[in-house]
Amino acid sequence: MSIQVCLPLALTVIHNFIQKHDPHDLDSYENIEDPQPGLCAAGEGQLSAGIPRVAERRQANVIWDGIA
Repeated sequence: MSIQVCLPLALTVIHNFIQKHDPHDLDSYENIEDPQPGLCAAGEGQLSAGIPRVAERRQANVIWDGIA
């Protein structure tokens, strides 16, 4: 529990660092088109090498809705 208490502060520090040193870093990812819509880049239980595609977003949303 003592470690969990530190997480919000640590994430705030990371956020502030990113905002100070490269605030527009994520702007380049807003308009990326999925070259293979509906195709999952990684199998279940594996990490993907790139940004999430449409299929991964849908799968994550289904899992998220199930948890909620």
